Parts: sequence; structure tokens; C-alpha cells
Amino acid sequence: MKIGIIKFSTTNLFSIKSACDYYSLNSIISNSSKELSKADALILPGVGSFKSAMNFLKENNLFDLINEFNLKQKKIMGICLGFQILFSESEEFGKSNGLNLISGKVKSIPYQKKLNQKKIHTGWNKILLQKQSKIISKSDSENFYYFTHSFYAQPSNTQAVLTNSLFNNFSFCSSIEHENLFGCQFHPEKSGKEGIKIYYNFLID
Repeated sequence: MKIGIIKFSTTNLFSIKSACDYYSLNSIISNSSKELSKADALILPGVGSFKSAMNFLKENNLFDLINEFNLKQKKIMGICLGFQILFSESEEFGKSNGLNLISGKVKSIPYQKKLNQKKIHTGWNKILLQKQSKIISKSDSENFYYFTHSFYAQPSNTQAVLTNSLFNNFSFCSSIEHENLFGCQFHPEKSGKEGIKIYYNFLID
């Protein structure tokens, strides 16, 4: 099995490749649609803005490639911003359209200044399992995972939600699992051995 890691200009690429290497998963980092088309699964990392990520995909002819992977039911994994762009649209810096592989919107995390609540969710947090899955087990959900984001995804289909998390006493979707798609707001590659295991659990049947 060959795994294509999309080479966004600024992201944690080599940590993700190291996570794949840990389980001897054959992976390449590339922004070439021709090269990535030979892969059996795709990982969409991402650090930055929703709009710039979508522009990057279109400029590098990767938008159509990702849609083709989805039509063929090939596995697609989105991490952090890569998770958010799986959705229909985002309100970050004005409305931007996403890949629309999962119906839903990306919104700003609500916070109250008067309560000294933080606008950015950064650090370790738990994930609360919403359904049975081979990707994240009940025991896995008792661990802490690393987050850094100020926007959250709100799926239209609540059955796609795999885990929720709490921040500022606000519950948000921290991962989804739907058919050939998996995405998480947290960074598995920065979350120790339990996080790295998620790559293997999803990518290998």
C-alpha cells in the first residue's frame, strides 16, 4: 500500500511521515498530482488558513485528484486544517468553499472575554468517543491528544462524528469517520504512541 502525503507549503510533513514510518507504511510527500495519483490513500495535513489551503490544492491540480480518490472510495485522512477543508465551507476570513466531501461548516470557536476564556485551543485535551470504531477505541479515548486551532468543524450529519471534545465548556467535533474518510482536529503525530497508532488503524484494514 502506498500513501500520499500532500505537500502543503507550511505543515508538519516530516512528523507525519515519521508516524507512517513507525509502522513501516510506505509513504511519499508530494504536491504532484501525477505522483500522488499512484497512491492508494491520501493524507491531507495542514497548518494555516482555510482559503490558502484550498487555493493551493486548485493551483496544484489536487482538487480534482482528491475528488477522484473519494469517488473511488480510496481512503482520505485529514489532519487539523486538512480535516477542516474536507467540509463544505468555512467562515475564516470570509466565506470560503471547501472540498465538500463532508457536508458541514467550519466556524470560529466561541469564547467570552469577560470570563477570560481563550480564543485559541492549544495544548492537550481528551476526546470523547461517540460511536464504536476500529480507528479509535474506547480505551484510546481515555488518552490526551494535542490540539492547536481557533476554528472548529460542525458536520451536518451527526452520525459522521467519531469524537467530541470540550473547550471553554463548548463541545465540538474533534474527529469524523464516514465511509472512506477520517479526519481529526487534533494532531495524532504530536500525540505520542497512542496518536501515531491512529494512522495505522485507519490506513491498514
